[in-house]
Amino acid sequence: MFVAFRVWTLSLIFLLPLFTQSAHALKGGPLKDGVYKPGKLILAGKRLRCGKVKTLVSSNYWKTAGSIPGLIGLNPRKLKKYSRVEQWFIYTHECGHQYVGKSERRADCWASKNGRRQGWLKKSGLQKICRTLRNDPAKAPYPSGKVRCRIMKRCF
Repeated sequence: MFVAFRVWTLSLIFLLPLFTQSAHALKGGPLKDGVYKPGKLILAGKRLRCGKVKTLVSSNYWKTAGSIPGLIGLNPRKLKKYSRVEQWFIYTHECGHQYVGKSERRADCWASKNGRRQGWLKKSGLQKICRTLRNDPAKAPYPSGKVRCRIMKRCF
């Protein structure tokens, strides 16, 4: 009986990290409405930070995402339709506005550079983002999806 208990205990010790990792990934889970302090936001399983900027998550926000100085806004219901890399790019694009101002082109470039530098944006992810944007027409203040992709690829 002692041997069986010891084997079970050792198995549990070796398997526990697998369960803990799964549980930790679930902690990020669906975004809950509220204000997240810098470094506390987990989006699509990844902890994201934009300097000292807070993030407001609201299911009632009319856009998918937006940015004003000192605050990024996200609508979790609208973000759900995007892949993980697209969600991270959306957040990083909004973060870019904190550094480059209102220019959508410069925010796209900033997000592309930073996503690559941080290691989560690969060429395949950029292609996925471009497939999503490819048919978007130009609509102020955004250039067309094709133009946005050219900018992102140039900055990547």
